[in-house]
Amino acid sequence: MPIGRSGPPARSVGKYVFSVSFRVMDSAFDRAYAAHRAGHLAEAEHGYRAALATNPADADALHLFGVLRHQQGQHAEAADLVGRAVELRPNDAALQLNLGNALKALGRLDEAIDRFRNALTLAPEFPLAHYNLGNAYAALQRHEDALDAFGRALELTPDDASIHNNLGNALNALGRHDDAIAAFRRALELRPGHAGAHNNLAMALNAIGRADDAIAHFQAAIAAQPRFVAAHFNLGNTFEALGRHGEAAAAFEAALALHPPFPLALFGLANALCAQARHREALPYYERAVGLDPSFGLAWLNLGNAHHALGAHEMALRAFDQALRVAPDLKLAHLHRAVTLLTLGDFTRGLPAYEARHDTPGATPLGTLPRWQGEPITSRTLLIRAEQGFGDTLQFVRFVPLVRERCARVVLEVQPELVTLLTPAAARWRVALVAQGAAKPPAADIACTLM
Repeated sequence: MPIGRSGPPARSVGKYVFSVSFRVMDSAFDRAYAAHRAGHLAEAEHGYRAALATNPADADALHLFGVLRHQQGQHAEAADLVGRAVELRPNDAALQLNLGNALKALGRLDEAIDRFRNALTLAPEFPLAHYNLGNAYAALQRHEDALDAFGRALELTPDDASIHNNLGNALNALGRHDDAIAAFRRALELRPGHAGAHNNLAMALNAIGRADDAIAHFQAAIAAQPRFVAAHFNLGNTFEALGRHGEAAAAFEAALALHPPFPLALFGLANALCAQARHREALPYYERAVGLDPSFGLAWLNLGNAHHALGAHEMALRAFDQALRVAPDLKLAHLHRAVTLLTLGDFTRGLPAYEARHDTPGATPLGTLPRWQGEPITSRTLLIRAEQGFGDTLQFVRFVPLVRERCARVVLEVQPELVTLLTPAAARWRVALVAQGAAKPPAADIACTLM
């Protein structure tokens, strides 16, 4: 690239900008700069150090050495070096941009945004600064602001596939899935082998229920980039959601072959195995998941479920207890722990714990009615709702007459298939009998479930 320009350069490499001021080239810096541009980072580092040993206030050497350290993952040192360069040359947009890059890598996103804005104040038509500003906003979940930044970047460079891809990510995060799909498709028109755009397009297609199309794009992402861990993982989740458990397991295994310490993929693989009744094979994967992430409540829960399915109820209890230690509000862990206690015959602890079922997904709703706790309600109407299968309803309905003695009126709601069978008994008990799902809900003051 030309030497002797400040502000946005004629050329950038990735997200880094190689910009130097007009200078008489010295041998150490010249060699370092050429090596850096060629990707020979060790040689470049040696040259930048030599240049700074001669002149510690060399803004170009500080800047580009900082860029190099950022490329090497030494972001704190990069921020220090580029920051010193900015102090020497504050009106250089490229320096402001690269300082923002280092700060963003350190997680100092608000400071990074300030630097990207500084770059744009100095050079309003600097596409990479708009793009990096959008990425920083996206990292802060400020997706509307990210849209504005990406939109401005596209006005300046409309054929940049990466900007279209990240614009799609922001749109997807805002729930604008159709617009996101259009952005990802445009990215793929510009760069057909863009693995990230294929993966992200698949995620957007999944969000609108087009799982089969999503699978095709996850597979395209993997074809373009076989070591794309996230695409293997996302493909596994999609197969699992479709009930294609064998294919899901294979996809999770592929993700884990590339990145073994991946708790979510271990969890997904274990779930896929359990869905095939391969509980014993699933155990070590759940155990590895919680070993890597001891706070992973759902993995503890499903580890307990696998033990329960194998009849190892004490082991299941330990796993459920641990799930509740790390995630006290995990409602299914309360319920499954209660079921295990009942299975063990521990009714003293199990029956009270089983009340947790009322707060779990799929529970029989009691609506807005207060829950009856067994107190006398001689002047009120009690609604009793069947919540389990036919056998449980027929088993426990025999206790309804005992409840009737404590209430002014009882309404018994059962499965429609049992209404004819139970009508004579309900008449003897002086209980109103209604079918579940009736168009008009029965009037009542208080409610409970049959079990």
